[in-house]
Amino acid sequence: MKKFIMFLTYFRVICGPIIFILSVLFDMYFISLILFSLAAFTDFFDGYLARKYNLESSLGKLLDPIADKMLLCAALLSLVLISQDIFIGFMSMIILLREFWVSALREYTAFNNITHASSVSMLAKIKTALQFFAICSFYISFSYNLSLGNFISSFLLFLSMIVSIKTAMEYTYKVFSE
Repeated sequence: MKKFIMFLTYFRVICGPIIFILSVLFDMYFISLILFSLAAFTDFFDGYLARKYNLESSLGKLLDPIADKMLLCAALLSLVLISQDIFIGFMSMIILLREFWVSALREYTAFNNITHASSVSMLAKIKTALQFFAICSFYISFSYNLSLGNFISSFLLFLSMIVSIKTAMEYTYKVFSE
């Protein structure tokens, strides 16, 4: 079971570049949607299995957030290149900067043994779900050339950017209010 859980994490690492190549180079948006959806599901599933069967490992705890960020980064970069939309580019930049900032805060808290400040909040889980939903929505819109879908997808990405900023501020406050 432990190997399967790690496989799910590795699957996300591998899917990021594959999704990017399929969507940007080959316009295979629907296949990208399917791969991204499967990879996004593994984000929930590997953590659930590790906790349920008490198989959490230090390697898994290290790689899981990195795999998530690799998948998110590849998908957002593909959206920016496909859409060639400066607004989508701006939102993606803010989202990715947040991810780097929070990762730096988590490194800082780990280095300084501040365990309670960097735990994942419910709002951060909602942020991730919004991001994944927005990305899936974009791939659907690209697959069927839906203008309204692109608008809705942009709105969802905007919401996820707002929640991303909020969670970054919360993490920052928790870390530096020690």
